[in-house]
Amino acid sequence: MSSAVVLADGRVLLRSNLAVSSMFWLIAKKIHSKQLALWFFDLSDRPSGYLDFDVRSLTLHDQIDFWSTADRALSKLLEEHGPEFLARENAHGATV
Repeated sequence: MSSAVVLADGRVLLRSNLAVSSMFWLIAKKIHSKQLALWFFDLSDRPSGYLDFDVRSLTLHDQIDFWSTADRALSKLLEEHGPEFLARENAHGATV
């Protein structure tokens, strides 16, 4: 079960489906746009084994909101679980 997040510069971030779905759920809870919140809740709850998301499909405004919200969610996870959290997650992913 894996996920691919296509970044704005075309690189692809490969991570576990659980990690990406969980981040999407955290983002959905805090993102300003209600429409995006509903969409990210939907994405985070899909039962498929593969999740594909292209950041470039968002408007520039929504990309800024997405990254800002993702940064806050990641900071919260680091605060709660420490830097070892990132080391474990990065061990199971890649950027191509």
